[in-house]
Amino acid sequence: KMVHTTDIVELELNSKKFKLTVKKREALEAAEPTIQYLPAPNQPQYAPQGYGP
Repeated sequence: KMVHTTDIVELELNSKKFKLTVKKREALEAAEPTIQYLPAPNQPQYAPQGYGP
């Protein structure tokens, strides 16, 4: 069956090595936001230490 590209708003592809999900802007606008992107907590930066005597 032939479909028009405007009819497809979400595509999901599952493989043994990866999973790919593509959503068009129309699908994102229609769905309520369920994922909130929060900044990752700051992890301390450690300076490399020498191994000298």
